[in-house]
Amino acid sequence: MVESRPQEDGSLFQPGRLLVTLRNLGLVALIDLAQGRCVGTFGRGALVTPHAAEWLASGTLLVLDGEDGPGGSRVLELDPTSGRIVWEYRGTREDKFHTRGRGTLQGLPDGNVLVANPEAAEAFEVTRTGQVVWRFRVARSHPDDNATVVSARASRPSSSRAWTRSRPGRAEPPRRLLRRVSAEM
Repeated sequence: MVESRPQEDGSLFQPGRLLVTLRNLGLVALIDLAQGRCVGTFGRGALVTPHAAEWLASGTLLVLDGEDGPGGSRVLELDPTSGRIVWEYRGTREDKFHTRGRGTLQGLPDGNVLVANPEAAEAFEVTRTGQVVWRFRVARSHPDDNATVVSARASRPSSSRAWTRSRPGRAEPPRRLLRRVSAEM
């Protein structure tokens, strides 16, 4: 939902509008809830199977595109006025990711992107240079194990202590949090 943005006359970015990904149409639609109608579509020709989308502060769209095919999935930043792809992440040749039916993403304040990939039961953070900062994978005990990561959202730590960096470029949660999560599983 677009909650607040500086408005210009005729701007698409107004409160009360909802972004909807239309996976089988390869589009992202902007719905005006008060008017009860679609006021814009994005990604025609650029998207294959979008799963999630959100506005960035820059006015661009961040989209997780499942792209069913050998190329794997990708994260795109689109300019909604021109349709131009501003930025793209596809993983590496050795480490592609696939989100066939679902997945989420979140643009982070530092420009990085948080991605949840249910197909691999993982969440990861990627920089704008394509470096994976950290990755969390759910350990599956056998092939029929349905454990997965459906959604991931970043939030501020509940204590005044921020996450620590044990290795350059690798953020890790405090051990206290890891013990609590392990005990709940």
